[in-house]
Amino acid sequence: MEFNAAEFEKPAAKGIIQYFEQAALAAYLDQPNKYAIQTDYFEGRIVTTDAYYRELKVTNRTDEYIDVRFGYRTLKSGELALVVWVPDLVERSTHIARWSGFHLEDSEWAENDERFVSWVRRYIEGDWDVDSGPGHYLSATMHTINALTCESIGKPLFNVEPQKGAPAFPSADNTHRYEDAHKEVYGYLIDGLNKEAIKELSRQLGRPVNVDNLRTRTALETVLPALKIAASFQMAYDVVSENRRKATHGVRLAAERYNAFEQFTRDLQLCVDGLKELVSILSRELSIDAENAIARHDARRALPTISASPDPHFSINEASRMVGRTV
Repeated sequence: MEFNAAEFEKPAAKGIIQYFEQAALAAYLDQPNKYAIQTDYFEGRIVTTDAYYRELKVTNRTDEYIDVRFGYRTLKSGELALVVWVPDLVERSTHIARWSGFHLEDSEWAENDERFVSWVRRYIEGDWDVDSGPGHYLSATMHTINALTCESIGKPLFNVEPQKGAPAFPSADNTHRYEDAHKEVYGYLIDGLNKEAIKELSRQLGRPVNVDNLRTRTALETVLPALKIAASFQMAYDVVSENRRKATHGVRLAAERYNAFEQFTRDLQLCVDGLKELVSILSRELSIDAENAIARHDARRALPTISASPDPHFSINEASRMVGRTV
């Protein structure tokens, strides 16, 4: 069926689909202890964190939670608006009043909006053949790398794997939000590198390196020298490092309007390509197939774990509990 954007301007559609300014997410972004926002190229989700939900449960306020999916639609101005399935906002949150101040009505929309089409196809028409965005593939590729290293050296290369749609995309089209988004990516790709795993890689490959005196990226490139000429890896890590530096070091220049969401999408795809180069290098150096490694790794995670050390007298101890009882 051919997509027809005009269908979503009819009164019937407006009863179940509503549009909001991206600023509606600002209050949630400012409270990461309470809310988690997962975003990707055409979709996002806002949920209450487990810790905050437990707090609400103690005070019998669990009805204050939120679990709402949203998409994006491009305004004629080029700005992005949030598109929300209204029944979710009503049934899976009590936050309607928060959102009402950001409601958009009678807006003019850009034509040929691929992002909005993808969201409609997946969440309205139920077409799960729609390809996911680079955030999804970033998470999947990091998981593959951790599977490779866990199966070969017993340690994950990355301390943390982002969930689907993480890290968060820029919440506004300006330079500050663009740089802030890269600061989160830096936490995964560079600060998240596991030095103990790099040390073990060094031993396994017979390339002794004093990892403790090196930055994580430098240490990894020293142990895996092929990374120094891996074009996508180098470009990706340079882009992330440079924008993180702007976000955290010294006084920032004033924010300027910038096509942050689109550029960040391209940057994340570059990161995916760079990590795929890392997968290839690790597979070759460790003589292990990535697909086999991830299948084995995921199978191991599904195995039951032993919660206590074995006790050779367990049956005798249990038998003592039968004294005085009818068996």
